[in-house]
Amino acid sequence: MTTFKRFLIILNVLFLILIAIFFTQNSEIVSVTFLFWQYESAQSIVLLSTFFTGAIISLLFILPFVIKGNKKTDKTADKEAE
Repeated sequence: MTTFKRFLIILNVLFLILIAIFFTQNSEIVSVTFLFWQYESAQSIVLLSTFFTGAIISLLFILPFVIKGNKKTDKTADKEAE
């Protein structure tokens, strides 16, 4: 096993420990109300789901620009090949 792989394993273990600490410190039950919908869950679950929802929405907004940028680079590569 290479040194880089060992480093990645250690980094992953440390990350998992940090996640476990986060969950244990934010285990209070909170109530989330949105329009007419109400939900109760652990604070850590609410925080993580909010983060991932925001990340997914951001990626969906960025995706058209990334695709458009890739098409431009494909066209310029085609012109250079001719």
